[in-house]
Amino acid sequence: MEKFLLLFTVIFLFFIGAVFFSLLLSLARRISVLLLEDEAEDEARYEALEDEALQDGEKALAGELSAEEKKKRWARYGLKELLGKDYVCDSCGQVLKVYELIPVFGFLFAQGRCRYCGARIRPSELLSEFLGGTLLVLVFFRFGRSGMLAQPFALSTVLDISAAMTLRKMLALLLLFLVMGLLFLISMIDLETMIIPNGLSLAMFVMGILGVFLFPDVPWHEHLIGMMVVSLPMLLITLLIPGAFGGGDVKLMAGAGLLLGWKLTLLAAFLGIIGGGIFGTILLVTKKAGRKAHFAFGPFLCIGIVAAVLGGYSILSGYLSLTGGNYGNF
Repeated sequence: MEKFLLLFTVIFLFFIGAVFFSLLLSLARRISVLLLEDEAEDEARYEALEDEALQDGEKALAGELSAEEKKKRWARYGLKELLGKDYVCDSCGQVLKVYELIPVFGFLFAQGRCRYCGARIRPSELLSEFLGGTLLVLVFFRFGRSGMLAQPFALSTVLDISAAMTLRKMLALLLLFLVMGLLFLISMIDLETMIIPNGLSLAMFVMGILGVFLFPDVPWHEHLIGMMVVSLPMLLITLLIPGAFGGGDVKLMAGAGLLLGWKLTLLAAFLGIIGGGIFGTILLVTKKAGRKAHFAFGPFLCIGIVAAVLGGYSILSGYLSLTGGNYGNF
């Protein structure tokens, strides 16, 4: 009976996570289109103003869309349109049946192609569904028993789903999974546009505030230090070296730092910088980008944050044990 319950729990959580991330992927694509449209409109305005300034012999004025203009542009997409899932084939427009929309399995049953026109289904659909399902399962079995951030991973507790589920644990699990979804959304948009919208950075900050109350095992002052321990140096570096980091990256790490506390925030930043450095080196070696080329750094920070959430204290305790440090005094 216990094994059956465990299997049912895994399948149910995987399905919920896959559906949620599939919707987020659709949302990310719509937001990316709007951001790119705004950026293209801004560039067109700058060019027009520059031509006008050359003719008049005057300095060009700022050509960015106003907040009101952007609001009107984004108003074309209501909440239903932004969150809505495309239930038709992108190639032929055929409405898909319910069983074709089953996360992961729908893709596998169709062998990665539309059953009506034979067009290939974007692999990102399968990857996002698999990632969402896997992350929800990992979050549940990592935190479902304790609901605490500051606790190293223990294999003996992974399969123990008999622990009492308190309201705080439920809210903590929900918060962590929403954080995973937000990081996925930020990564997808940043990859497409190299922009992290302020609204998403604000959402991360709000989740950080909630984390102060939902994770009492991390002292409140560590949450506050975490908000500044990475974001402040990133801001200073950006002021000294324009373009070193994007403003969205700085705000992302401030919100994540408030959630995680300074220890996990430092680890997340370290993992993100290592990942970004390796990627940049590969681009240089393969000559796909020059030394001054820019690439989206937000996804690497997001990967570092996810790794810190799921196994941060295990990584830290393992490192300290190798170096002879004392985890209890860290």
